[in-house]
This record gives sequence, C-alpha cells and structure tokens, in this order.
Amino acid sequence: MNRALTISVAALALGAVLTACNKGNTSGLPMNTPTSESNSVADSGSGSAPRVPAPLNTASLLSDACTGLSSSALSQLQLKAGYRKTSNSGPTCAWDSSVSEYDTVSISPIQSSKGGLSTIYDRKDKQEYFEPTTIGGYPAVFADPVDRRKDGRCSLHVAVTDELEVLVFTQFSKSKAATNPCPVAEDVATAMIDTLKAG
Repeated sequence: MNRALTISVAALALGAVLTACNKGNTSGLPMNTPTSESNSVADSGSGSAPRVPAPLNTASLLSDACTGLSSSALSQLQLKAGYRKTSNSGPTCAWDSSVSEYDTVSISPIQSSKGGLSTIYDRKDKQEYFEPTTIGGYPAVFADPVDRRKDGRCSLHVAVTDELEVLVFTQFSKSKAATNPCPVAEDVATAMIDTLKAG
C-alpha cells in the first residue's frame, strides 16, 4: 500500500468515528443517564437523595413506558397517543401535543442504574441546573448537564422507588411553554404519579 492510499484509508476511518460521535444523541433527550462505563457510585447510588415515602408499582411502566399516563391524563394534558422509542436508559414513551405537532413530552424509566434519584444527587456538581422538588409527595429534581430551558427543554427526574428514577423530558418549540417548559414537565410527572398510584 503506497503512502497516499494509506493516508486516504486513515482519513476515512477518522471520518467514520467522528460521524458516529455526532449521531450519539439525535433524539434531543439529555445525555444524563449512567452507562456501563459509569463508576460504582452511579451504579448503586450513595443514598444521598431523599427516600421515597411509599414505593410505587412500576411493573407496567418498566414493560411499557406508554402506560405511564392514563387516557384521562392525556386528555387533560392535551397529548396525542403515545409512541414507543428506545434509549440507552430503557423503554421510553413520547407523546406529541395535540395543540402543536412540534411539541413533545416523554417518560423514561432509568434502568441503567439501580441508584434511583441518588444517581443524579451524586452528580449534582456536573449539572448546569439542579433544583430539588417533590411531585405528588415523591422526591424529584430538575437537573441537566446543559441548561436548555430557554429552548423549551426541561429534564425532571422523579423517584418512584428508592432504586428507580423516571426522567420526564419536554421538548417544545411552538407553544407558550417553549420559554418556560418545566411547569409542563411537573404536570406530566404529577399525572404519571397519579397513574401509577391508581395501578
């Protein structure tokens, strides 16, 4: 192989690597979930988050995230029927707004970690915003490594058991919520808690 051909092959390989990196997060979802390369703290959590008062039954949610919102909740939140998506965190369901096709909310049970909400608490120094709250009496926190709330994106992590958190994510561009999306994320999370409580 001559020198020119060797350089061409190397350049093509580098281009493939860069292309793969750029395709890593095409969904718009925050890159805020632990992976298999995460440290042991992310895998098990340190217990730094508030405890869940009463663990919810999450069996249906884990098998199908679209069961996370009831039909009455969808009507109240003005959302269309959900559709399933895949992510590195586990099953995800997304719902488009019935008012604007450009606005979407999603629910993702984070199964890649057993640390629950403590996984986020243990990494709060890596978040651009970190705002603890409660949703229906359950510990939660608004947090994301990149603050895109002015762009209609809000990440709300909700503890449904001490070992499982659910990421509620908004992606708005057209509605009034595009400049203040977190209250909508809170409404969706509240409806999810009510749905899980009802079984």
